[in-house]
Amino acid sequence: MVSVDAQGAEWLFYDDGEALHPGSSLRYQGVRFSLPDDSIRAPLLQVAFFYATGNAFCPVKIHITDHTHSVHLADRIPYDAVNGWNYLDLSLMGISVPHNYYVIVENKKCGFLMLDDHDVSDRSFKGNYLKSMTTRLSHDLLIRSEIGDIWDMPVRFRWNVSGSELIILKQSGSPPQKIMREIGENWTLYAENSFVSHGKLYGTWKQKKQKFQVSLDFEEVRAHLMGSLAADFGREVADVIVTKILFSGKIADDGTIKGSLKIFAKISFFDSTNLAKVTVEKQFIGIPASSEESVETSGHSW
Repeated sequence: MVSVDAQGAEWLFYDDGEALHPGSSLRYQGVRFSLPDDSIRAPLLQVAFFYATGNAFCPVKIHITDHTHSVHLADRIPYDAVNGWNYLDLSLMGISVPHNYYVIVENKKCGFLMLDDHDVSDRSFKGNYLKSMTTRLSHDLLIRSEIGDIWDMPVRFRWNVSGSELIILKQSGSPPQKIMREIGENWTLYAENSFVSHGKLYGTWKQKKQKFQVSLDFEEVRAHLMGSLAADFGREVADVIVTKILFSGKIADDGTIKGSLKIFAKISFFDSTNLAKVTVEKQFIGIPASSEESVETSGHSW
């Protein structure tokens, strides 16, 4: 949800505002936020969270991270949480956030973060460590973030991308199923190293000399696979767990890129109790397109 105030700042939140259930006892709990529409980056002005305690205050730490929930976008922020809503003004800290980011509260256990009563939560996570925050909570955490005006980020490259995609599904008791097809899509790299594919997969680009790697958001990839695998195999998907993503290649002096994207995941179907494994492998080449060029896509993209 988005709430816009008189100055144009926007509150992002996914909870219903009712603090009805105590959160987890695990040390780290947080919410994965996404900027509105196709936004690439924005300033983070404020965060808020609902806390329940019988003490005068409880010491906690606030972590602002990228989509990996382990790379910090700012220094850890110590804070004395009180009972009820807590608001932290971050406007003078110069923090900016990419399209997908986390606001995480490290709890010292003299109180609780609170959950709403939503039946399904796909934005709230918990873990004993930042890197282990892959388990969803049963409801939505009451954690919110306020952003300022969206930044207009300059484009570094746009590519027309073509190649092939191989999908292999393996499930006990059944022969492997394979799908092979051509791909055609466009990708964009922004000057501050944000990456976005034609299918609205956002990530971060890292480059050393001519070699590059792209870090994609596991939760975003999961959401895409939930829909695409159901269509590909004609079966209703119950859940997908992305276990590994390898996305790398080389960039030539003229901006042409060549490489591969490999996704490994576990998948469960409603029509079977056997867990399946799926691998998706793309071999690609990308030709730079001018910023004025209308990039046409053909074949499959996601």
